[in-house]
Amino acid sequence: MKLYWFPIRELGGLKYANLEGALNLGITNAGKARIAVNTVRAHSGATVLLKAGAKVLFSQKIDISPAEPFGVEIELAEGTRLEDLRLSVLDRDARELMAYQEKPRKGEPMPDPVKPPPPPKEIKTVEELYFAGMRLEQFFNPALEPDAYYLEALRRDPDDSRVNLALGIRNFKRGLFDDAELRFRKALKRPTHNYTSPRDGEAFYYLGLVLRFQGKHREAVEPLYKATWSSAFHTPAYHQLAEISAREGRFEEALDHVSRALATNQWSGKTAALKAALLRRMDRSAEAEQITQDLLKSDPLDFLAGFELYLAKRSLKKSDAPKQLESLQKLMRGDVQSYLELGVDYAHAGFWDEAIEALSLWPRDEKAAGAAMVDYYLGYLWGEKGDSAEQARFFKKAAKVSPRYVFPFRLESIAVLKKAQEVNPADARAPYYLGNLLFDEQPTAALKEWEKSRRLDADFATVHRNLAIAYQQVENDVGKAIASMEKAVECDPSDARLFYELDVLYERAGTAHAKRIETLEKNRATVEKRDDAISRLVLLYVQTGRYDDAARILAERHFNVWEGSRGLRDAYVDAWLLQGLARFNEKDYQGALEDYQKALEFPLNLENAWPYRGGRMPQIYYFIATAYEALGDEQKAKEFFGKAVEAKQREEWSDLRYYEAMSLKKLGAVERAETVLAGLMQFASIEPGSGVDFFSKFGEREPLNVRQARLHYLRGLVHQGRGNVAAARSEFEKALALDVNQLWARVHLK
Repeated sequence: MKLYWFPIRELGGLKYANLEGALNLGITNAGKARIAVNTVRAHSGATVLLKAGAKVLFSQKIDISPAEPFGVEIELAEGTRLEDLRLSVLDRDARELMAYQEKPRKGEPMPDPVKPPPPPKEIKTVEELYFAGMRLEQFFNPALEPDAYYLEALRRDPDDSRVNLALGIRNFKRGLFDDAELRFRKALKRPTHNYTSPRDGEAFYYLGLVLRFQGKHREAVEPLYKATWSSAFHTPAYHQLAEISAREGRFEEALDHVSRALATNQWSGKTAALKAALLRRMDRSAEAEQITQDLLKSDPLDFLAGFELYLAKRSLKKSDAPKQLESLQKLMRGDVQSYLELGVDYAHAGFWDEAIEALSLWPRDEKAAGAAMVDYYLGYLWGEKGDSAEQARFFKKAAKVSPRYVFPFRLESIAVLKKAQEVNPADARAPYYLGNLLFDEQPTAALKEWEKSRRLDADFATVHRNLAIAYQQVENDVGKAIASMEKAVECDPSDARLFYELDVLYERAGTAHAKRIETLEKNRATVEKRDDAISRLVLLYVQTGRYDDAARILAERHFNVWEGSRGLRDAYVDAWLLQGLARFNEKDYQGALEDYQKALEFPLNLENAWPYRGGRMPQIYYFIATAYEALGDEQKAKEFFGKAVEAKQREEWSDLRYYEAMSLKKLGAVERAETVLAGLMQFASIEPGSGVDFFSKFGEREPLNVRQARLHYLRGLVHQGRGNVAAARSEFEKALALDVNQLWARVHLK
């Protein structure tokens, strides 16, 4: 199946796409048909045609291209349904490029929506706990981990086979090999009781695999053989057995295992390449050459096969061997990870010479991302080969390579970095890299490794920075995190990202705005290097009423959009609304209107577009309406109060509903306004939970005080909307006591 990608613009949704373009067709709340069309190439004299049955409702000749999309709204007769309409796009020769007609709905009920799983203790059975955990694994959820469900299941039934297997596999992938082994043995306890054979070999296979990662290769043989009884694990288990036999020099036995593995999966390229390596080692290089040539026909980017082909040609003394190596290295592009992967593949089979040669061929670039890991692996491989002098030399060399962009991720790297620390205890980088590897899955272990690195080298800024993150996320100690991040800044005051992260911590701790501004302004030259760092200064200028300073940066600098940069758009809106409010309070209503209208703009240098989910339009429209009202333009005021009511809300319940309610009051819809305020109060009266949204993309977590402050702020708005000034003041004061950065609570308090 082929996938085709192309950008779309100004569609407002998508109903149909093909290789010619994409279109959208819908009916607006006002009863109009909305048509939007994109094409992937330019068409002159194309026709857009909308029909209801045989009746033509709209037909227009257009010029359209990727740079010039087409969109229009068309009046419809009352009662027209979407399924009555057919939209088509024809080229100048009347060839239909695209067409769409909504299919009548069958009247069947909608499928049940996805629901967050209940807390583990509320789930009735072990089986349901198992499936809850399994679903969280299958559909990765950043907000919830499956462990809690598995562990609750094991609390009720410690020997449950399925749960132990699931948790064992999970812990194996996290590098928790000892615990994984225990889980796999428990997973086999019941299925093998009374000489019973399990229905599949999964638990046996993973037990063998984890034993290998613990260095117990001989002990892994028995469970791996038992895994071969299952067709699903026949190939991978025999592949592992072949590697073990090869490590022990029993090549004939290894070759037999490889042949058995290929019997149930002839498409296993890695197994076929291992067969080629074994044949070459057994002086059957011509056969090895043929195998690798066949492999490369189906996958030219199989680097293991490519390197084996080179070794086979060299063994046969063929003149084109150097050309094969040159071609392979061109494909590998000097990428560190490609060479490391090649070395690891050979190391699994105990082919130390080939692994060392593969890594030694890397075109050394000390500045390349991950360069240090090549020397660490070379040191490890020389040690496995039995040369302790070369092992020590490479480990010492690795410790001196730049740590920039070194993020090891292979499970095999755990043993490598532990061995490096054992051989060279003075190496501060090996524990740092090991911490980088472990932090995502073993944060407590990572923290200890980073602390070890800090003891060995207290001047390394990044380890202080990493520890700051760990202290905040793992130990929930913001004070300790700030101290560590301040040390990182002290070690490297030229790193702008450190100032960004330090200010984020300051914000979480409720540090005074004056101190935060002083820190950033004092290091302005460095802060200017990164958009996220200078954005913190913008936010602080807005917080402290320095709207001109904020607006100047927002106008003069081109900000590149980064993930999570919504706050910059909010800062832009805040700066203009609050500057306008200041003018409004000074009775400069025209100036206020101009500032409010600025908030509706989307400057190109901020790389923002009209928000799909509505943004803060209800609030902006409300302020614009109040300015027109103060200027005596009742018609315009009514228009913008209406826009504030109709504008799309980016969240179901937020402070934007307050502006909707106030606009409704201005329009005379007092009962509707009270309904909105009552709903907002109901929402704001619910005690904050974990702070994690099950449906969030990144498992966002907010401190409890920030969530509580927001609810007090919302309750204050409701009281203010109802005219309860004293109650509103109390709620706004509570919000600010909990979170000094609750900007609009401060604004409304004034």
